[in-house]
Amino acid sequence: QQYYVFPVDEVGGVDRIDDTHLDAAPATLSQAQAEFVKGLVKIDNLAVAYLNAAQIFNAFEEAIGV
Repeated sequence: QQYYVFPVDEVGGVDRIDDTHLDAAPATLSQAQAEFVKGLVKIDNLAVAYLNAAQIFNAFEEAIGV
């Protein structure tokens, strides 16, 4: 198992989201962007992208040669 640390400016919170509550990702995303987004979820009346963590880390590991 690998661990990675990334600096961030702000964390708005941590929520558990069931995949059944996801709306489709917008069609305006490019194909390259869409592979990293599972869908959208409403949090406090805001549409928030629900990222595909596995796909993001696979691409990251390919980029750094792991």
